[in-house]
Amino acid sequence: MAALVLVALANFVLGAAALFAVQVLVLGRKREPLAAVALTAAAAPAEPDEVPARPTTTWLAGLMEKVECDISRHAFELDELAEELNAVPPDDPASMMAAAAAMLVANRRLQSELATAQAEITSQQQKVDALAAESRTDTLTGLANRRSFDEELGRRLDQWRRHKVPVSLLLIDIDHFKQINDRYGHPIGDEALKWTARVQSEALRQMDVAARYGGEEFAAILPGTKLSDAGNVAERLRATISAKPFRQGELEFPITVSVGVAVTIPDDAPAAFLKRADDALYAAKQNGRDRAYLHNGAEAVAIQLDKTLVRHAFDSVQQVAIYQGGGAVPPPEAFGPMRSNDISAKGISFICESPPTCKAYVVRLGAGAQTRYMVANIANVAALSAGEPTQYRVGCAFVARLEPDDAPADDAPAEESSALELVAC
Repeated sequence: MAALVLVALANFVLGAAALFAVQVLVLGRKREPLAAVALTAAAAPAEPDEVPARPTTTWLAGLMEKVECDISRHAFELDELAEELNAVPPDDPASMMAAAAAMLVANRRLQSELATAQAEITSQQQKVDALAAESRTDTLTGLANRRSFDEELGRRLDQWRRHKVPVSLLLIDIDHFKQINDRYGHPIGDEALKWTARVQSEALRQMDVAARYGGEEFAAILPGTKLSDAGNVAERLRATISAKPFRQGELEFPITVSVGVAVTIPDDAPAAFLKRADDALYAAKQNGRDRAYLHNGAEAVAIQLDKTLVRHAFDSVQQVAIYQGGGAVPPPEAFGPMRSNDISAKGISFICESPPTCKAYVVRLGAGAQTRYMVANIANVAALSAGEPTQYRVGCAFVARLEPDDAPADDAPAEESSALELVAC
């Protein structure tokens, strides 16, 4: 009876090992689309002190062969032990214990070998994931590259055709970028590209896709955004870049961009969609640069300048509370300090140590009789760095002003009163 129990236990372990082998095979099939990435990397010349990376398919085949050999050897050992157990007399517990011990050693050896294989799979998966991410990212700016942009645009256009979810497209070109390179050198030009990419990312929502389209040209895909809203985004981005000078060390100079905007129309195709946005961008360039134009499906027209969209640097501490709804101003103890980054008549942004856990804030602006309580919906959250600790820029849009009969006492310091001129009251 004991022999049967031991054999059953061994078969259970063998079955687990077989299941592991199946998982390895499934993993290989899931990773098959990424194999080309690893193959490309493997084809590149290796560093002098590095061992060239093996193609994913070759590595996976080798690992599968090793696991199969380990399982086959283990099965053979179990068969031999089972025969020994069957031959052991019932009254010979010493021999039975010896066979059980041998079976335990074999199981532990297989467990160790499978654990090693699992660690190798995890390591290889991380490498493949890193290669895949690198293949879709522009190395200079950290934005999505052209390949990633093309794939996302195709996916969003497919959603438009199937579900009629509109998509807007922005093409953004740095004005006179060649002059920046000629006057200040290519290293400064690279820094200007990175600065423009950072400002673009901060101006967009998390769901939007910012990309480097090529050279000094950028793009942004805005899912679920109609043309008028995309025009506001384009004008706000253009005005924000124009309002803040580029600084690198002691060097400072203005940067402007021209923007072209288009939105999906029935039976749209990627080439036609891009052409309308490019035609709008060309119109912005031809009409003086530092402009934003949109294509309405028939022609490119200028987006009227809206000064309320311009963001102004506003580095100060504000009193902010989580908005619970209901139109009531939170009690004084609900307010706490939060450092602001910039402000416009339509919104404000903050620099936070962690992402927000709510959907809206109440921001207290001004002091005394000029105090304003603005409801600010959280519009976007962007990580400002990949290191530790990570800071987050939280962009908010003013949506309402609260006017309670008895506002809380103003005990905390507020920002300069000039900021109130920017707030729509």
